[in-house]
Amino acid sequence: MKKSLIQNFSVGFTLVEIVVVIGIMAVLTAIIYSSFSGTKAQSRDQQRITDVSGIQLALELYFNKNKQYPVTLDLLVSGGYLPSIPTPPGGGNYGYFPLAKNASTPSCIFNNTCRCYSYQIWTTFEKNNSNLESKKGFNSVNLPTSGGPFECGSGHTGIGAFTAPLVYDAMP
Repeated sequence: MKKSLIQNFSVGFTLVEIVVVIGIMAVLTAIIYSSFSGTKAQSRDQQRITDVSGIQLALELYFNKNKQYPVTLDLLVSGGYLPSIPTPPGGGNYGYFPLAKNASTPSCIFNNTCRCYSYQIWTTFEKNNSNLESKKGFNSVNLPTSGGPFECGSGHTGIGAFTAPLVYDAMP
């Protein structure tokens, strides 16, 4: 009888073995979760690039028809070039700054007779990646700010308002 009782106790796992297995599973879960969160951020950044490319395409279509870029992105929607202005994943807006060829005069700004010959469009990434430097090696340090002499129209937020190092910017 004693022999059968001893055999029954040797069949199961000890408490230490169970704790070790649970600890290993927790570490593996943490590693997998952290790799997925990085992938999600990279996916959102890729969506931002796709949105900026779509806006750029609409801007070029607008330019081909009107021989200038719009003063605001809203004109792309009202003109039928975009169904709506995309919203970046996580909220916010894409930055847009139309630029005049010459320094704008005050009358040009107030009556919207400026001719916008260029633009800057940007967004902020969540992760550092190779796309940050891919657009013509553009440096966003010395960009025009709101109210500057080359602003086409008025009231735009310049990229200088974004101090984050992960700014993705593009020009035509």
